[in-house]
Amino acid sequence: MKHYVAKFISVLFVAFAFSMAYAKESPLTIKQFAQQVNANLAKSDSDYRMPTELTINEGEVNNTAQYMFSDTLGVTLVLDKKTSNVKSLMTALSVSDDGNQTLRDLMYHATIIAAYAGKNGMKTVGGRYIKITSQAVEEFGQTGEAQKSFVLNGKKYGITMIQGVGIIGYAEPVK
Repeated sequence: MKHYVAKFISVLFVAFAFSMAYAKESPLTIKQFAQQVNANLAKSDSDYRMPTELTINEGEVNNTAQYMFSDTLGVTLVLDKKTSNVKSLMTALSVSDDGNQTLRDLMYHATIIAAYAGKNGMKTVGGRYIKITSQAVEEFGQTGEAQKSFVLNGKKYGITMIQGVGIIGYAEPVK
């Protein structure tokens, strides 16, 4: 399953990476982003941790880096080709047979998204992201799909839920 989620993230992210080719980057390096993710996850009592060094995949326009926290939760980063700073990110979460694990991963994925905002991301983005996640879950229960987003400080944060596909979260600069 872990392999399929990673492939799914890769395929979706190719299109996403091209759309972000000229987007303004975040001032966060991979190391700084991972440290913030880990701080957020620790505050959430998660055992997940992200390594501060990831393999960078060279691209024609942007570079990417990926990490799988579990069989069901992964993140892909789009990196500036020159600076390797994080330009945008996308999380992918597949639904587990263990409903409790899915709910935990849904909250952990919110902490990963909030790390894109930097040190105070859990305070500024975390609560709002969890709110739109709750709204998306409710809408998904009624329609089988949902998409929610918000903009804060020049960055867009969003979530998409599609039956049979899973849950995609993202953070990117406003174009």
